[in-house]
Amino acid sequence: MALADFDGDGRLDVVNTNPATATVSVLRAEPGGEFSAAETYAVGAAPNAVMAADLDADGYEDVVVANAASDDITLLFNDASGHLSNSLAIGTHGTSPVALATGELGGGAGADVAVANRGSRDVSVLLNGSRVGFAQVVTYAVGAGAAGLALADFDGDGDRDLAVGNDLAPRVTLLLNDGRGAFTPGPITEAGGAVMQVAAADLNDDNRPDLVVLTSEKSVAWLLNLGGGKFAGPVRLKVGEGPTTFALGDLDDDARPELVVADTSLASIIVFRGRGADGFGDPLVYATGSSPISPLVADVRGDARRDIVVANVNKDAVSVLENTCSP
Repeated sequence: MALADFDGDGRLDVVNTNPATATVSVLRAEPGGEFSAAETYAVGAAPNAVMAADLDADGYEDVVVANAASDDITLLFNDASGHLSNSLAIGTHGTSPVALATGELGGGAGADVAVANRGSRDVSVLLNGSRVGFAQVVTYAVGAGAAGLALADFDGDGDRDLAVGNDLAPRVTLLLNDGRGAFTPGPITEAGGAVMQVAAADLNDDNRPDLVVLTSEKSVAWLLNLGGGKFAGPVRLKVGEGPTTFALGDLDDDARPELVVADTSLASIIVFRGRGADGFGDPLVYATGSSPISPLVADVRGDARRDIVVANVNKDAVSVLENTCSP
């Protein structure tokens, strides 16, 4: 699931994958935090990851979808009215793509795309070389599997690197950017379990991107950046028996990200307040309905407070938890 203002009305819309029907759905935001009926768009087989980004440098948010069963990504282009009218499929040169990252990696106009290919244990990088097109696809082997991606300048050289969550070993592998969009293997960090998701944010106010990981050990952990692409050991947080995914975002406007974990065993989300150098505070649990997954943190009601949006898989619905903190 991803959020973006596709129609330019100042409100964040939702785009969500539907693996069973090989489609994505766009739900347009309406005043008061409600959403319209879904518009669906055909993509590849078994779509399981989606992100929004301006791919053709026209000022409008487009959509990238990873399709695990057809080994490709689908690009859906915004027609400037908020509708995704044109699509393009590009093979990843790998198998079972399951995670995405978008941003400036060294290409030309428009956002570049990185894809974690779980089946072939590699990462594909697609540099955006023109208004609507990617000049080439380059793959980088990571050996111990690829189940998650995070994009940030991990080694402090001014270029965005990739952190790859390895799901066949308890670690995170860095791919370091040379500034032109070519990557070389960097330090390997022990994560305390096979990594299913990884995200980056500055947790301790030192202007370095740290890591948060979800592991196969049913745990969530944070790892502080020590500089030069090296990280401290993982610090685990207590969650329920069924953590599925997580998100990072500042819910209380203190410039420190909170950690939001979706947990199916509790039918809830767990919120850990950011404490800077002290990591995270005690957990706060909020009911969401059955099978919560893919939480996001964003202001969806337009009141200057960031809310939590979460998908409920079994109900085929999206829940919004409204933020009542003072802005």
